[in-house]
Amino acid sequence: MSTLRQQIIAHIKMSDAGADRVLHEVAGAADVAGALQGRISTPSVFIIRGSNRRDDNGRTETLADQFLVLIAVKNVRDARGDDSSDAAENLSNAIASWLKPFTPQMAQGDQFDSLKRLRGSVQRWNDQVLVWGDTYQLTYVRRCCP
Repeated sequence: MSTLRQQIIAHIKMSDAGADRVLHEVAGAADVAGALQGRISTPSVFIIRGSNRRDDNGRTETLADQFLVLIAVKNVRDARGDDSSDAAENLSNAIASWLKPFTPQMAQGDQFDSLKRLRGSVQRWNDQVLVWGDTYQLTYVRRCCP
């Protein structure tokens, strides 16, 4: 079974398929530097596992894994006055709608609860690229005792 991060990448790629494809790249942490240096075309998205939390009540564990969805867009302004922050906002909203129906493949006995977008903020920018990051939390329950 693939990791949750890999499943999210596959889901975004599938959602962005076809003639209306928007993203040039959907990848992981190793490719973020390439986007910042202009070696990877924009717009691109990078999925990075951020943190996890486990709460155990003796019968079940509630697990919450957080993922950072980094959105890299070209740092420019167009003739209408839209700029990179508008492009990042539009992509952030599109990705949120793509992830709304996402249900991960879970290990046997695990029960998916929810995937929520918690917050977003500018992560970094330079003359070429603006990077926006949305934090998502995926929560699921694991039966831990007989």
